[in-house]
Amino acid sequence: MDSSTLIQLNKISLYLLIIPVALFYLFKINSIPSGMGGGERILSGLLMISSGILVYFSTLGLWKNRTVSLLSVFWFYFSPVILTYGRLLSPIPSGIFLIVFLFFSFIYFENKLFKALSFIIFIILLKIIYPSFYLFNSFFDYKHYSVNFFKLISGQFLFFTNDTFWWGGAREYGILFLAVLPFLIFGLYDLLVIKGQKLKLPLYFIFSILILSAGSPHLPESQEFLLAIPFFAMILGKGAHLFFSSHFSTILKYAIILSFAGFFTYQLIDFTHYYFIHYSLRVRNEASYHATAF
Repeated sequence: MDSSTLIQLNKISLYLLIIPVALFYLFKINSIPSGMGGGERILSGLLMISSGILVYFSTLGLWKNRTVSLLSVFWFYFSPVILTYGRLLSPIPSGIFLIVFLFFSFIYFENKLFKALSFIIFIILLKIIYPSFYLFNSFFDYKHYSVNFFKLISGQFLFFTNDTFWWGGAREYGILFLAVLPFLIFGLYDLLVIKGQKLKLPLYFIFSILILSAGSPHLPESQEFLLAIPFFAMILGKGAHLFFSSHFSTILKYAIILSFAGFFTYQLIDFTHYYFIHYSLRVRNEASYHATAF
């Protein structure tokens, strides 16, 4: 198969990833969550979809592998955070788009002056569209730093419970699906042993966001760590590619792939159930409680 055909197949695959995510964002957008207009929230979905496209081209520029890029976009679009916040009127979609664009500029701009200028523009725009970012309004919380740090990297927060925001979607799931854990381990290993500092850039972005987020005096309500999701997706893309390229026996590899696919599909369906049934009821009940109490 020639390169032009592969590029076309890659583009088609990217479009096929966007379609189900767009449908998820639009489904019952006027009623879930209740009390929010659907029209304004369409912008959040568009920002998330655009961020995924930037993730694709960023990883393509970084690792020169279209399969890794597609896998990264897949993990990005189908993470609990991206599915949830693409339906909310929140600064998170704008913040994610900005930070992925900053990453994109670091990949494609070799000139240090352009990189510095991109960072300055990023800070200015972040101040405008994400004024609740804690560093713009309060001080670094040294007192609870270690507690916050270990909370953010805990398995409980990453895979099982998202308590970072009142409108946080299905709290029964963390910021990643548990099914992706093997690929996260493979991806982290690959980035740790790979030569070349630039190739480790997603890891540096996650670490930087973690350091800043752990200093927030507003945890667990603070949401800054959610900006790391695109870079987790990139690591998962790298890890999945490494896993599928590993020299397991054919039978073992297919058995693992089928097991993973089944578990991931189950978690995705279960998350969708929690979001459209349990989450919508909880938000409606909590909104009713606050309206009555205050």
